[in-house]
Amino acid sequence: MFTFDYSVGKSEARPPLSAMIGSADYLPEFFQVDRRRLTLRQTTRKSIKNAAFLLPEMLGPGQRAFRVNIDDLDAAGVGHTPASGAAHHIFISASCCSTLLARYLDLIPGCLVLREPGALPQLARLRFGPAPSRWSDTSWSAEDWRKWVAICLALLARRRAGEHAVVMKHTDLCNAMAGQMLAADVRSKAVFLSTDVRTFIFSMLRSEPRRAWLRQRVRLWRRFPKDGADLARLDPKGEAQGAAYLWAVTHWLWRVQECQAGPARLMRIDGGDVAENPSGVMMAINRFFSLGLSEREAAAVAGSGTGSVNAKRTAKAYGRHARARDLGHLAVRLGNEADRAIRWVSASADAAQAISAYEDRFALPRAVEV
Repeated sequence: MFTFDYSVGKSEARPPLSAMIGSADYLPEFFQVDRRRLTLRQTTRKSIKNAAFLLPEMLGPGQRAFRVNIDDLDAAGVGHTPASGAAHHIFISASCCSTLLARYLDLIPGCLVLREPGALPQLARLRFGPAPSRWSDTSWSAEDWRKWVAICLALLARRRAGEHAVVMKHTDLCNAMAGQMLAADVRSKAVFLSTDVRTFIFSMLRSEPRRAWLRQRVRLWRRFPKDGADLARLDPKGEAQGAAYLWAVTHWLWRVQECQAGPARLMRIDGGDVAENPSGVMMAINRFFSLGLSEREAAAVAGSGTGSVNAKRTAKAYGRHARARDLGHLAVRLGNEADRAIRWVSASADAAQAISAYEDRFALPRAVEV
């Protein structure tokens, strides 16, 4: 999911660059690569908290945006040194209760949760492709790209008074650059959030909009370089195989990142546990990210009622029992198709290893690991 620089403020109304750099209210939104410009959108903590994603139409009216020169940000030292406090990351497989997890984290005093900041997935597509032609330009280098990632992360990691933690929940496209993002600040940590492959297939096939999203993502990830991975030889036919393939590619990428960053900075969580065991998940993340919650406070967050509504459309009731009922219906309707797709993808040693490791890690009864 991407944000675009609509309603960009007129230059005469633009605050000084130093003021935008110094304020956490201005978040990076969209790169205009051919002109080496970055759009910064003015936000408030309330607008960020109320928005399901950091899209202009979800942030509410009156959120002005301004284009700034990327090289001016670099000259001002943005991204040259880590922020005063580490920002942490949540990388996802999609349809894995990640927005619900972000809603729980919203309830922690002093914790700012940024849901899918738009400039980072744009940079992922720019580097790893395929990027839309309007983003492409031959004048940027790999070193430019690394600077832009550092600039974005530095701008996103800024805090307002009273904020002691920043957690970014990313789109699946950012899985391609998780290693670079973690390398930008050695203090940062990351959660890898997913469901098991069968549940993931159900989630992808449950509606036509999700199937359309899946088809687009499979086309994109098939072009992604997979040096040394036998996943590269797979050619998914149909949407169930496509979903199994997408799950396997995600977990292969995460294994690569684990080798680069080291296990101490990474934690895996099953999305089902976010819905079924929010108290255990919140305590695990609290300890891992050092968020400072007591067990009583974590239990209060988990028991807040957040899990009884749809995380993206909070006016709609949808809790753990409704989720379990839906999964049961999907298993009846799609179970055989999903099982055939899992057998197909398991012909890849990379996929078979990922499926086996996931089953071992999250075997019933579920236990959240720290």
